Amino acid sequence: MRFHPERWTKVYMDWMERIRDWNISRQLWWGHRIPVWYCACGEMVAGKAAPETCPRCGGAALTQDPDVLDTWFSSALWPFATLGWPRETEDLRYFYPTSALVTARDIIFLWVARMVMFGLEFRGEVPFRDVYINPTVLNIEGRRMSKTMGTGMDPLLLVDRYGADSLRFALINRCTGEQDLRFSEKMVEDTRNFANKIWNAARFVRMNLDQAPAPATPPARSALGLADRWIVSRFARCALEVTHSLERFEFREVCQRLYDFVWSEFCDWYVEMAKQDLREPPAPAHAAVTRATLGWTLAEAMKLLHPIMPSLTEEIWQALPHEGRTIMRAPWPDGMERWIDAEAESQITLVIDVIRAIRGMRADLGLAPGETVKVELFAPERPQATLEEAERYIASLTRTFGLAIHPETAPRPRGGLSSLCGPVEITMAVDSREAAQAMRARLQKQLAAVTRDLATLEGRLRTAEFIEKAPAEVVEADQRRRDELSTRRATLERYMGGLGS
Repeated sequence: MRFHPERWTKVYMDWMERIRDWNISRQLWWGHRIPVWYCACGEMVAGKAAPETCPRCGGAALTQDPDVLDTWFSSALWPFATLGWPRETEDLRYFYPTSALVTARDIIFLWVARMVMFGLEFRGEVPFRDVYINPTVLNIEGRRMSKTMGTGMDPLLLVDRYGADSLRFALINRCTGEQDLRFSEKMVEDTRNFANKIWNAARFVRMNLDQAPAPATPPARSALGLADRWIVSRFARCALEVTHSLERFEFREVCQRLYDFVWSEFCDWYVEMAKQDLREPPAPAHAAVTRATLGWTLAEAMKLLHPIMPSLTEEIWQALPHEGRTIMRAPWPDGMERWIDAEAESQITLVIDVIRAIRGMRADLGLAPGETVKVELFAPERPQATLEEAERYIASLTRTFGLAIHPETAPRPRGGLSSLCGPVEITMAVDSREAAQAMRARLQKQLAAVTRDLATLEGRLRTAEFIEKAPAEVVEADQRRRDELSTRRATLERYMGGLGS
């Protein structure tokens, strides 16, 4: 038998090794009557049924003990008594032992240990193989939730405001293996935003799907484009990691991996790339491949998310082309190893890094979201080929016009801004002296603000009293912010140098 988190094994074994006699007698109205009878001669008889006469004196005036067995004595019978024991029923043979027990730490000794004792005594084997110990839910200040103390939250109100799935995900996402779980309504609100993100992505997929039945697998690898190969590979890794974490009862890891895949990789990147492929497919048949990949990936991702967000995932799965009556009976994603494509992952990682770098340059320059710029990329042969294949994604996701991709040996333009992103050099053109002056003015304004904030932070961090009295996490946050501002100041100064005087 294994405890999850594993540290509870020591607590359990420590109690078992120091176990004392158990007082099983209780004076309660309800319970299992103690099966012991007393005779006036002093004889005490225990049995499954009431004895007709005293085995010692032969008398018939026997009185049963008025007390009942301790509650946990009867609760210890639960794993097999509910299945028909002591009769050898079909349910008992099929369901005992079960696989897992989920409970709280305060009844490890009262219930878990006694179920194990009784299971071994009456059935010859433990009643379960895994025991998951839930954390105690506290409020955000670390106090126990209590109506009388005013520290509790009504889960039904949270469900009304944000939905049951949002509450479930928020709670499970906080199961880090720690003893206690600090919780606030803000966590449920954040998860509601995640649910909305999934719903909007699903609506986009449904609007673009043909009426063909959902494929059991993605389209053939030879038909997939670069972005399609990437998202299928990323889903394959996600499915493997989620399955592994579920088997190890690592529920926070499950939530985090699904959140990262669905929100970032699928919604933020693949859906945006798919929009471009649907608007301007690189080949006549590619739009159908993109639709099939969108539908398959979303449907399979809903299967992984279903144990945590059952209502939302069922609703979306039913709206997609599918086979079967319910997602609960749909096959779990299996055999995913064959879809892993390390080359496609490496290529799209480069593309995403370049897109982020260009977006960062735009932000540094203070460009409006709708303002387009001319960008040129210089890269070695293999990265150049990747960038050329993904040119339509880069141009649309960075608001650039006339995107040009050159070999790394090509001459650089004069009077522009440049930045390095791995093996790729990014240059942003400045077409005229007037444009350069306007850009320089924006940079000077940003540089002044960054320099002012940096001076304030450095002054605070040089103060011994602040370092000694401030919480460690506050000091660390200020130190990280100082490093970020220093890097940003150096970047702005480099851009200004590239613009000339």
